[in-house]
Amino acid sequence: SYFELAAASLITGLTHVMTVRPDTLGVEYSELGISNSVHALGHLGDSKATNGMTGHEARAAVEQLHLEGIAGMAEKLDRVPEGDGTMLDNTLIVYMSCSGGDHHGGQADWPFLLLGGMADKLRMGRYLEFPKYREQGHRTIGNLYLSFMQAAGIQPSDSFGQPDANLKDLDLTGTLSELMA
Repeated sequence: SYFELAAASLITGLTHVMTVRPDTLGVEYSELGISNSVHALGHLGDSKATNGMTGHEARAAVEQLHLEGIAGMAEKLDRVPEGDGTMLDNTLIVYMSCSGGDHHGGQADWPFLLLGGMADKLRMGRYLEFPKYREQGHRTIGNLYLSFMQAAGIQPSDSFGQPDANLKDLDLTGTLSELMA
């Protein structure tokens, strides 16, 4: 699996940075009983079914498979001693869902899962939810990326990416203070 290759590459020192995309939009997960492509699942929603599952249920099954692979990778990294902890303690694994909502539905609620600890630079082990799009306190993926950069020792500017013109009345600068150790 891609996740096993990623873990082996990190553990052996072949690389220190890894991006894994476990599928493409045309993939069908026949082992899960899903006969539609990943792309088609985004269009199905609850009203249409694929092999007895709704589109939402099928997408959840695909994400469960991905999360099992990530958990296996994290377990492997957690068994490797490194410094005062383990390789997982000094690593940041970021999982981004294949979707931030229903297809053509705005994609405004994009979940991220962070594993590891990045050498205790990030406060992990919690659930964070930020205000919705255009609400006071809303944060963007740019704020998340700034947090990653600061945790890695890079002193970034106060913003990342192109500003959203619809959010010009909100302060979207800086890191996610709730995430920083």
